Amino acid sequence: MYITPTDVKHFLFCPAIIVAKRLGVAEPPAEYIKDKRPLPPDAATGFIKIEREVPLRRRPLQGVVDYLAVDKWGLLVPIETKAGAGLPTASEVYQLAAYMWMAEERGVVKYGLLVKDRVYKIAYTPALEEALMAIVRQIVNIYSGGDPPYVTKRCNSCGYQKHCIYKTSTLKK
Repeated sequence: MYITPTDVKHFLFCPAIIVAKRLGVAEPPAEYIKDKRPLPPDAATGFIKIEREVPLRRRPLQGVVDYLAVDKWGLLVPIETKAGAGLPTASEVYQLAAYMWMAEERGVVKYGLLVKDRVYKIAYTPALEEALMAIVRQIVNIYSGGDPPYVTKRCNSCGYQKHCIYKTSTLKK
């Protein structure tokens, strides 16, 4: 079984989404996908090589990163683009961290780039990796039949709300 960086992002929004996906609920259509931000020229400077939509896999994760670059020192740099503006959210940082962790199978990764209305350089640290792996373990547990550790009750902005079996749950928040 593989999980995706999108699962990581969904888990951080509300772990009940992983339960809905485990039960076979299809992911709601996302409007933001058609508006994916292209890699701006200033974000592409200083790289020896840039590949677009690169599949990555490292058990238990698999996914397709928007871009995988090689910087002038030979480091691999996963680049994830987002249509929104503003500071990176925790879910966006951990989604990028998942791509950084998987890219380590191909070479050395010290940072990644999150491209929104500007470019954010996110350091890939042991603490970030450790926190990512804790999230991944919880997601694996849910896909294996466990209950989510909490439910955020962000139902009004959730595309899975009509499928959520926890909307009235007493699970700790």
